[in-house]
Amino acid sequence: MFASLGKSLRIAALSAAVLFAQETATFTYDGPAFRKGLELVNQKKYAEAAAQWREVLQQQPGNPGAYYYAGVGRYELGELDKAAFNFKRAFDYPDKGFNAYYYLGRIAEKQGRTAEARANYEKYLTLTQSANGIAEVKGRLARLPQAEKPAEAAAPAAPAPEKVSEARPAPAPEAAPAKPEAPAAQPKPEQPKVVVKSLAQADAEYRKGNLEAAEAGYLAFLKGAPSPEDAAWAWYQLGNLYRGWRHDDALAAYDKVISLYPKSSWAPMARWKKGDVSWKFDHQNLVE
Repeated sequence: MFASLGKSLRIAALSAAVLFAQETATFTYDGPAFRKGLELVNQKKYAEAAAQWREVLQQQPGNPGAYYYAGVGRYELGELDKAAFNFKRAFDYPDKGFNAYYYLGRIAEKQGRTAEARANYEKYLTLTQSANGIAEVKGRLARLPQAEKPAEAAAPAAPAPEKVSEARPAPAPEAAPAKPEAPAAQPKPEQPKVVVKSLAQADAEYRKGNLEAAEAGYLAFLKGAPSPEDAAWAWYQLGNLYRGWRHDDALAAYDKVISLYPKSSWAPMARWKKGDVSWKFDHQNLVE
């Protein structure tokens, strides 16, 4: 018991130390690896650039500039969930970190999360000095659906009927015609199962909370021949899907990322989440 507690405390302390190191680190944005990544982004070679940003992050874990441009590349490739993952770690990039709010607004808008899109756009407006950016985002805000209207107040109750004079009793109401018997309830047809055929579809089902369809989609995707980065993402998402209700499966999924794809963008987060899941399981009586 005490050995398990000591191990968990060491994991928690290590995670805190890593986060502190990232928060206090001084990052550089002009090294050879970073310049090479920028060159590939400017040439719109986003898939090649992704590998370059992984190299930068191995040299300087937490570098917000690398996360920013990795997000731009994922966004341009249409990989919106991966783009959002990167942009949420790019706010501290001195040069363009504020643009991460613009991209997060665009992603949320594309995915139908209006309130989230509005919040990111409004944050962007407080940080940018670009006249063109301000004009575009104000236009997007104006076109976003408004919040749902509050329910209308209930109509006032109808006045009570006047009392009938005792001398003239009210005539008895006519008997209402017998209601026809309701037809027997028909069994509802079974809803067809969602068939997920791509990684993007699996991500979409995961966002909607259709965990069974998302799980099937990720597993089917992994049976193909995905790139190492996409395979790492699928296993990472499976770990996220399982955590909280299938402890062992979550740990196994995170282990896949760590052991099979140690140089992927998702390996550092998989390590952190594995430690987090282990700690919560060992101390569930303290956190529930």
